[in-house]
Amino acid sequence: MITLKDIYILIENAEQQSRKGKVKKAISIYKVACKEIDQLLGSIEDDGVDQDIITAVALLKRNIMQTVRDLENFLRRTNFDFLNSDSIANNTPPSTANTIPSNLRNDNLNSMFQSTKLMTNSLAMWEQDQPIDNFSSDPFLITLLNRLQNTLLDITKTSDHVEEDVSQQFQLFKRDLIWYEQKKFSDFNNHIKKMNDEKKKLENQITRQKELWEGLVENVKAKKR
Repeated sequence: MITLKDIYILIENAEQQSRKGKVKKAISIYKVACKEIDQLLGSIEDDGVDQDIITAVALLKRNIMQTVRDLENFLRRTNFDFLNSDSIANNTPPSTANTIPSNLRNDNLNSMFQSTKLMTNSLAMWEQDQPIDNFSSDPFLITLLNRLQNTLLDITKTSDHVEEDVSQQFQLFKRDLIWYEQKKFSDFNNHIKKMNDEKKKLENQITRQKELWEGLVENVKAKKR
């Protein structure tokens, strides 16, 4: 029989996958958790469990489904950005060789080469000594940072237009950060609303329990008379 403990183990596993940047794997596990919640709801409803517990389990499923939608939207957005990035990167920029003096071109190339070496060394140190999980436990931010890190490493190794490609990736990264901040603000507001709703629900439960307890006390007193 499915238990709440089994479901929370799945949720914890999904969160771990998200923190590693494995968003698709996390989505898959979250969906399994939703199916198991459906089975649990069916069994506890048949057993005549208190309605408050059924409502709480149903709310847990809604929260998981919202997390799945957020992760899927994020994947669609990042895939769209990758497509745009690839299409732009495949276009050959207009040649400026005939309009820039040769000595200036050489200086620029040497400067770019040195910058690329520094960037490669820095990224390699970052990759070895600073695991991406140290930056945040938020799966969205981890995915953004992982993608930027891997893309920059790839650019410094393979691209013929390092400066242009790096600049483009940072523009995409800044745009994603703006979206990320807007989402976090929206999530925070939703979280506050849910907390207020839960507070009211708990206050109502406390009131009902208090009334029930007072009723039991009165019954005991009446029997002793």
